[in-house]
Amino acid sequence: MPRDVNAVFPTKLEKTMTTDPMVADLLARARAAQALYAKFNQAEVDDVVAAIAWVVLEPGRNQHLSERAVEDTGLGDIDDKFKKISLSGVNRTQR
Repeated sequence: MPRDVNAVFPTKLEKTMTTDPMVADLLARARAAQALYAKFNQAEVDDVVAAIAWVVLEPGRNQHLSERAVEDTGLGDIDDKFKKISLSGVNRTQR
């Protein structure tokens, strides 16, 4: 049964953040997408999650995410992060 996505919004943080027009637009778009996804059955959710995983596994995006992870946290090695993301995707597709 779909959840009422409006039941959890707006939070205090959301009210504060909506003073920025760009953030307000992003929140509105996210809420619209959330309302659509709330109507999905499990198979449709699984398809969306698989599509997102494949996008992340694309080598160029994987490289960018690996670089950002190391840059943002100061932890780890870019090549190791790249391999870890790649292997996590391979393991999931073999199930």
